[in-house]
Amino acid sequence: MVAKASWLDTEVKVKVGSQGTWEIILKTPEAGGPYEINLKGYNEITLKNVLIGEVWLCSGQSNMEWLANSGIINKDEEIENANYPEIRFFTVYHSTSLYPQDHLTGEWEECTPETMQNFSAIAYFFARKLQKELGVPVGLINSSWSGTPAEAWMPKR
Repeated sequence: MVAKASWLDTEVKVKVGSQGTWEIILKTPEAGGPYEINLKGYNEITLKNVLIGEVWLCSGQSNMEWLANSGIINKDEEIENANYPEIRFFTVYHSTSLYPQDHLTGEWEECTPETMQNFSAIAYFFARKLQKELGVPVGLINSSWSGTPAEAWMPKR
């Protein structure tokens, strides 16, 4: 497996494990972008429009899961003006398992009026304030599930 990031002059090589798993650690630049990352093995994948910046895990129950579309103050105006390409959303879909998982379904989305209204309102307003104050891209991972006990998300240890 070979990785080439648009901000690096060299390629990074890594061996793929017997189960087809691999991990590549890339030295990252200062916050900014957009960048590209090219991954080459048996096939080739290019990740485009990659930003480097703050990444925050947003988790909890009903207050964190509450969508902007659910009735925030000035809902229509807030949704219409939610065009922040340097804010990205990732929603972790609800699923359970008795064992730790290696795979996760989902994708990063730019903050637009269409994506903002179906994302955590609390997380969105936090990211908007943080992005304006720091001037760097902000990624939000929303892993909230209303009405579940914290024990359902954590190992017994």
